[in-house]
Amino acid sequence: MPRLTTTLPAAMAAIALLATSAWAQDATTETVAIEAAGPAVVSLDGVARTRSGATLATGTTIAWGDSVVVAAGSKVQISDGAEFGIIAWGPAEVEIKQTSKKTTWLDLVYGRVIAAFRDGTRAAMSTRSSVAGVRGTVIYQEDTADIIEYTCVCEGTVGHKHRKAKGESRTSENYVHHELPIRATPDGYVDDTMQNHNDDDVAAAKALIGK
Repeated sequence: MPRLTTTLPAAMAAIALLATSAWAQDATTETVAIEAAGPAVVSLDGVARTRSGATLATGTTIAWGDSVVVAAGSKVQISDGAEFGIIAWGPAEVEIKQTSKKTTWLDLVYGRVIAAFRDGTRAAMSTRSSVAGVRGTVIYQEDTADIIEYTCVCEGTVGHKHRKAKGESRTSENYVHHELPIRATPDGYVDDTMQNHNDDDVAAAKALIGK
């Protein structure tokens, strides 16, 4: 049975500033809807589990609001079969949430992840300091000991909003090939270069949603 948990962090409100589109405005006051069903594991190379303790295997359904924890050296591919697909390389943890107005929210706790979203999908991706409002986009994020809070818009349009540096935002518009990766620092965003992913990863993420 569906149930509601506590409201998303204050950063949820920031997504309204990312764009003027209605989906961004609708996300400002929503609660997380934890539903019985969610996306499923498409493939697993190695070991992964949910934060709630379930061991993952191909075909396992992940409840909205749960986290996927990927062991070092492992890789998992997850998709809802229609609107979004995720590839995470371990060690990693990513929380997969959905608001009551059906905005998919991927929160990278640590590690590396690439995600593809079908055009028109209401979605956001976040790290500790940054929220990316995405729509019909392929986006790579990394937060590791070597590369901290890195985001690359592989293709598509993304609005970035900093959670800590007041007034700091960026827009990556109509990108087609990793044009301007950025990192979130305590003081704002800095430009970076393409790191630790490639066009094959982009193609694999898109294939999860039939693109």
